[in-house]
Amino acid sequence: MLILGIVLATGVNCDRPRGVSLTRASFYVSQNGHFACLNGSGKIPFDQVNDDFCDCEDGSDEPGTAACSNGMFHCTNAGFKPTNILSSRVNDMICDCCDGSDEWAGYVTCPNTCKEAYAKEYADKIKSNAVQAEGWEVIIVYYLKV
Repeated sequence: MLILGIVLATGVNCDRPRGVSLTRASFYVSQNGHFACLNGSGKIPFDQVNDDFCDCEDGSDEPGTAACSNGMFHCTNAGFKPTNILSSRVNDMICDCCDGSDEWAGYVTCPNTCKEAYAKEYADKIKSNAVQAEGWEVIIVYYLKV
């Protein structure tokens, strides 16, 4: 509650274009109504970000569409690991993000499978730790005999 109050009092804005991670959100703030391509190749009107037309050489103006062949889309994947995918995979009717955020146009409905992905990874880690512990046990017993 305190954090929410601080955020509201300071006027911090968490809005960012679709496909942009929180860590890169500061690059996607309108600068006098313009967006500066991340590689410095130019500036475009900010309303052309995510307009489905590739204006920047590095594809940074289209983080949420498949318009740029070299762009990246950020999957938040709440409850699991955030990840980045090629923006060519956005709205291709294949659910690449476990939260389904890459298929935002509605051509397909992606179930949120992040909870299951986390549970599987956690179970695999527990199993891996058990195997490793067994290995250490064998090594310790061997050296105690020597």
